[in-house]
Amino acid sequence: MKKEFVIENGVLIRYAGYKTNVVIPKGVTSIGGNAFRARVKRITIPNSVTTIGDEAFNNCEKLVDITIPDSVTSIGDRAFRYCTSLESITIPESVTSIGKEVFFVCRNLKSAILPKNIAEISEGMFDGCASLTTITIPDGVARVGDSAFSDCGDLVMLNIPNSVTSIGKHAFSGCVSLESITIPESVTSIGQCAFWLCESLKSIKLPSGISNISGGSFGFCTNLSRVNIPKGVKDIGEQAFFGSKISKITIPEGVKKIGRKAFGKCQKLKEIVLLSKDCKIEEYPCDESIRSKIHI
Repeated sequence: MKKEFVIENGVLIRYAGYKTNVVIPKGVTSIGGNAFRARVKRITIPNSVTTIGDEAFNNCEKLVDITIPDSVTSIGDRAFRYCTSLESITIPESVTSIGKEVFFVCRNLKSAILPKNIAEISEGMFDGCASLTTITIPDGVARVGDSAFSDCGDLVMLNIPNSVTSIGKHAFSGCVSLESITIPESVTSIGQCAFWLCESLKSIKLPSGISNISGGSFGFCTNLSRVNIPKGVKDIGEQAFFGSKISKITIPEGVKKIGRKAFGKCQKLKEIVLLSKDCKIEEYPCDESIRSKIHI
């Protein structure tokens, strides 16, 4: 007779049964990669489990309910990737490590509660979670990783705690409904295209500690009309504000370089005040119609 659970040295290698509601046996300490198939709807994890491995529930597209016990301390890469029926998740305070792309394209995930002891929102953690509306980044998180919230189309607002020092590439790109986000003074680095295509974002206050505005940071933020360039900025990258709604911008004297099309297709832009005397302006920083309106 075929075993329902394949377990080796405490590791659940595979669920070989056909039930949709599964109770993992007590004594299992780890759930291995691709242990479950797509048909599973509800899973109960015993408090003997300490590790959820890479891709443990990958592509369990019918999974609607799972409770993670407070015995678990780590969740591996892509553990819940493509769990497209999952609507909410609570990760217990015992978890200190969450891998990359854990909820990648969980397109019906609306809310997630994260533990306080994680150091980062890992790369691609909520990438493609189009229905996500409720999320709090815990105090103590130091980094928002690359593509962490990319294409979270229903996310309207988010507060970043003042423990965060770095925002990765494409971290919020494609968050088309994002209207409000607070970037604290603790942030010193914002990656390329971090807020690319945030169409609903109207204003942004950049922290004083950043030294460059990366390429495409606010490209295609088509409703962005108010932004400050901090005094410490030295470099404004290519397409940094491409397609935005800015009407006037002041470039502080510390800026040494403005990249190609940094203000390209900014149709409302009427005036650029350039305070820097030795700034290298690359070819076509803005459209031909406003080049004559750069005031030095």
